Parts: sequence; structure tokens; C-alpha cells
Amino acid sequence: MKKSLLLILFGGLFLIPSLHSQNNSAGDSTSIDLNELEVPVAPGFILLDQAPTSIDKPNNAKAFAASIINSVKENQGLPKNYAAEFAPAWWFNCKNRSAAKYWGYNDSLTRINPFSALQYATVSLAFMGSSDSILNFSSGVRATILRFPRKGDLDELRKANENLQNAITTGYQDAITELLNEPDIQPNTPEYNNAVQQIIEQDTTVVFFEKQVSEIVSRKPVFSLDGALATNWSFENSSFSSGRNTRGGFWITGNFAVDLHKKGTQDICNYLNFYFTGRYLKDGTGIPLDSLGIYANQQLVDFGGKAEIEINRFALSFEFIERMNLTNSSQNTYRSNGYMRYKVKEGVYLNLALGKNFGSINNLISQFGLVYGIGSEHVSSK
Repeated sequence: MKKSLLLILFGGLFLIPSLHSQNNSAGDSTSIDLNELEVPVAPGFILLDQAPTSIDKPNNAKAFAASIINSVKENQGLPKNYAAEFAPAWWFNCKNRSAAKYWGYNDSLTRINPFSALQYATVSLAFMGSSDSILNFSSGVRATILRFPRKGDLDELRKANENLQNAITTGYQDAITELLNEPDIQPNTPEYNNAVQQIIEQDTTVVFFEKQVSEIVSRKPVFSLDGALATNWSFENSSFSSGRNTRGGFWITGNFAVDLHKKGTQDICNYLNFYFTGRYLKDGTGIPLDSLGIYANQQLVDFGGKAEIEINRFALSFEFIERMNLTNSSQNTYRSNGYMRYKVKEGVYLNLALGKNFGSINNLISQFGLVYGIGSEHVSSK
């Protein structure tokens, strides 16, 4: 069964790019690729305490992501934990989504909607096996609730966008005029838009300012706040009739990002991040039947923080989370672990975690994971 799920999950990685096509705008605007979108940890992994990091960073995610997490201490054949996550907003026509609107501003960059990132919410599914013949299926939703870009980044975006628009409107007018003189080409048709896009792509000045706008738009906001919720169903001995809802919860995660960029550089992502999180869980995992043959539930509250430094392709962090058991205070516990992430290339990350998990039994965190994100996310210059 696990092999079948693995084939289905990663077979989709080759199918999805063909389904996720772009529709670039042309004329007086151009398409700008977004190169620094996140490949997040699936909420289902976080819900069941199986994530390499239990405090994930708030940010907009790529169109599709697949995750594999393997526990080193239980390394027996194929990994047991898989997840897939997608952001529906990126699967629709993006030609009217400008760089300014992506940040939540109007096109003149004078008014902000701090809740604009809600439209990039993600939906995820996760599958987790265990050594005691229990299979877990989790689903979750995550969204950035609030986001506030830096004023300095806003000023840079305004200037870069103006330079790009000037390059678009003045840099290749002769080529477009010649194109319009061709009898078989009509304005505002797919053939015309494609031809104009080719002209734009061959203009080195336009390409330079496109990269500049893309780099600025991809920067982290000074503050962002994420919200997530997830639920899990457990099945014993591969029996469908044994299925029961064993855990559900919701949480928020905030991030203050200190920008370590050097002015004038591009494609560099250096930050010092400080995270905080609060989580409520209704838990029924590992709780035996009571005298009436009913599974009991307990209420859990988590709160904690994480410090992280990102230098180019590497990210190193340490997190601590306290768990209060509101049903049985004698079972209060905590999680404390280090986490490292390495960006292999755009959308592909390796991660490693080591530390102590919640509880007092089998609480060693020793995980190695691969996260793969795909998609051609882009915004228009206007």
C-alpha cells in the first residue's frame, strides 16, 4: 500500500506541470517569475508531531509541494511519511495579478490590504505510518492572515516597477509597430501577445528590471502571521471500519524577519527570523477505551518559539515548545530540537532535525526529509 501511495504521489509531479500552464499578459506589461516561494511543512505532519520543525515559517507557498520524511531511528525500507500540498490560487489565470497586488497594494502602491495573502491559502493531505500497525491520514488548510512589507522594500518596488514600465513602453516600440503592420496579426489576440512577449524577452533592459522586481517582491515581510487547522483519522491493522478521528487542532504562527540583505544584491535571501506559535489540540491518540468502551479525548495547548538564521541556501534554527495538558496536568511535556534546511535548487529542499519530541517514550527526533515544490508562479508588471 505504501509503495502504491508513493507512486501516485510522485507520478503526479510529472503530470502536474503539464496541467499548470501560464497565460502571460503582453502589450504594455510583462510576466515576472516569483523565485523564492516557500515549500512548507504539511499541517498534518505538525498536527501529529511528525514534522522536522513544529514551527513553520509564514509565507506564500508554491503551487504544489510533495514531502517525504524518514525517521533515522526507524529506517526500515521505504519512508513512512508522505504529504502533498497545493495552493489553488496559482492554478488560475494570473495575468491581472500585478507585483503590487501580490503584496496587497493597489497598483499605485499607496494603499495596502494586509489580509490579501489569504487568497494564497494551501490545502494538504498527509499519510503517516507507524510501527504499531496504525495508519494515519491527515488533511489541513493553511493561510497567511496578515502580512506587512517593509517601507524600504516598498520604495524600491515602486522605483523598480517604474523603470520596468518605462523600459516596456519605450524599449521596443519600433518592433511592435512593425508587428502591427503584418496583415495576419491582430492586436489582443494570442498570436499577438505571444509575439510581443518574445520581443520583451529579447530586450536585455526589460529582463534586468524584471529580475529586480522579482527579487524585491520575493523578500520576506517584516511581520507575518499564519493560521492553520488540521484533522487526522487513524486506522488499525488496515481495517477501514476501525477508522476514528484521533486528533484535530488549529494554531497560529507569527514571524518577525530581520533583513540581512546587502543593498544592490539580487537572488540572496539572508534573514534572522524570530517565530512564536500558539496551538490548541483535541487529542485521542494513544488513549485506551474507558469502562464504557468509548475513546476519551484530552485537550492540549502548545506555545513556544524559534530562532532561525538564513544564509544563502542554508537555514539553521532551534525551537522550544511547551505543551500543557488541560485534562491531565501530570502529562505536561515539551519539545526541543534543532533544524537544518538546505536549498538544493529552486523548489527542492533537504532538511534534517535532531532533538527531543513531546512525551517521555520514543521521544527522540532524528529525521531526514526531502521537500519538492513545482509550479510556474508569476505576476504581471502592471
